[in-house]
Amino acid sequence: MTRPTLSYANVMSTVAVFIAQGGTSYAPQRNSVGSRELKRNAVSSSKVKDRSLKAADLAPSVLNSARRGPRGPEGPAGPAG
Repeated sequence: MTRPTLSYANVMSTVAVFIAQGGTSYAPQRNSVGSRELKRNAVSSSKVKDRSLKAADLAPSVLNSARRGPRGPEGPAGPAG
C-alpha cells in the first residue's frame, strides 16, 4: 500500500480547520476596561449608571465640602391629623 503524499491543498485545509475551531475565539475578561484604556473626559454623567459611584470614586475637589448655613425660621404648625 502506498502512502498518500501531502499536497498544498491538504496542508492549507488542515490549517484552516484549526484556525476555524479555536484561533478566532476570544472572550475579554470581566471589568477589563480600566483607566489606562479610557481617554480623558471620555465618560460623561449620561454614561454612568445612577447610584453606581461612591464618594471614594471621585476626586476630593469634586465633592462639595462647604459648611452648613444657619438654621432658618421655623414654619407654621400644620393642621391636626
